[in-house]
Parts: sequence; structure tokens; C-alpha cells
Amino acid sequence: MAPPSGDDDRILTYGDSTVVRSDLSILCGPHYLNDRLIHFFFSHLAVSCSYPDDILLLRDKALVLFPVNDNPDVNLAEGGSHWSLLICHVPSREFVHHDSSGCLNSVHAYKLYQLVQHFVGDVQFGYHEGPIPRQTNGYDCGLYVMAIARCVCEWYCKVKNNGSADGKEKWFDVLREQLNGDKVHELRGELLSLVLKLTQQNDLKKRGHVKLRVFQELINAIKFLTACVRKRKLEEKKLKP
Repeated sequence: MAPPSGDDDRILTYGDSTVVRSDLSILCGPHYLNDRLIHFFFSHLAVSCSYPDDILLLRDKALVLFPVNDNPDVNLAEGGSHWSLLICHVPSREFVHHDSSGCLNSVHAYKLYQLVQHFVGDVQFGYHEGPIPRQTNGYDCGLYVMAIARCVCEWYCKVKNNGSADGKEKWFDVLREQLNGDKVHELRGELLSLVLKLTQQNDLKKRGHVKLRVFQELINAIKFLTACVRKRKLEEKKLKP
């Protein structure tokens, strides 16, 4: 389902991601999540994770997350109609694909696996489909990707704190226990609240910078006037007999 048309003014910049005004309508739903919102979520997830250097990077990392889209033309922005998540788990030497449609993105995920596995390590990595609740509509696939990614990252941070991140334990049980349709749907509202919160914080910072700049300009003006008064007094003093 396409989002309603609207003003595409940029309202938030977070890292190298951007959110525009019409994205708010998408988050109000029910609409398919676009590239910008997926990018924003993963940018925020990388910062929020306790171990950002261990996630979303390729070489020598324990966990790598790849959002997969079925867009056949990478030069076409906003293309494609389905999202899924490919996860590289280095300790078990496996790529695991989670697709809320079942297998709609399997071909695209497998092609990505073939392309990137050589950059992850010198040893051959396996590939298989992982468990995930099925979506019940045609537009929440992006939410499932976000929900899985967040759940897996939280699992990873927990096992790393326990000193077991290098083992072959996986996140499958956590997904089965914590993910369901209701939890996934709630993420849409959470993401909207997060965007609005960060937008408000940025606005306050901008206002603070403006106030600081005005205050600094006022101080400079006072200094200039004070210097002029001193100069004038010195000149008047010199003119006195």
C-alpha cells in the first residue's frame, strides 16, 4: 500500500541517514517501509548497541546484519516490494536468512550470501533459512526486519556480557519467545515516537545554538561599543589643554 503524498521536507538527520516529512505518514501506517526508514533504524541500532564495533561490519566481526530488498535495479531509489534479513554469524560460520513471507526473498538473499561470504572469512560459510513469525499482510515486512535485528542485537550483547559470544549458540530461541505479530506491529509506533523525539531534540539544539549565537553577537557589540567609548575618551583627553 502506497503512503499518501506529502511534503518531503527533511525533518531529521541522524548519522548519514535522513527522515523526511512524508515518512511520518508511512509510520502512521499501514504502509510499506521505505529505504530511508530502514536506513535510519539501523543507524540508530548501531549507535544504541553496547558493542557497535562488533555489529554491522564485515571482516573479523562476530555478527553482521544485511537488510535484503528484492529491488533488481540498485540505481532505482525506493524500488522493490519486500524486505528480509540476512545474518552472518561468524562463530558458527553460517549465514541465516529470516524472511517473514517464508521464501519470497530467498533468491535475493542467496545471491547476496554468494557475493559477501568471501569478504567475511577465508573459510566457506553455510547458508540456511531461519525461523521467524509469518507476516499477515503485504506491508509489514520492514517491521519484521527491524524487530528481528533489534532482538538479535540484544541477544548478542547479552551473550557477549556473559562471555559466550564466540560460541555456536544462536538467537533462534529468543526469536521464538519474544517475537509475535503484536510485538512487531508495536514497533511502528515506537519508531514514530523515536523520530519525533529526536526531531524535537534537534530543534531544541538548533534553538540553543541560535540563542548562543545571538548572545555572542550581543557580547561582541558591547565590547565594540566599550572600545569606541574608551577611544573617544582618550581622544577627548588629548584635546584638553
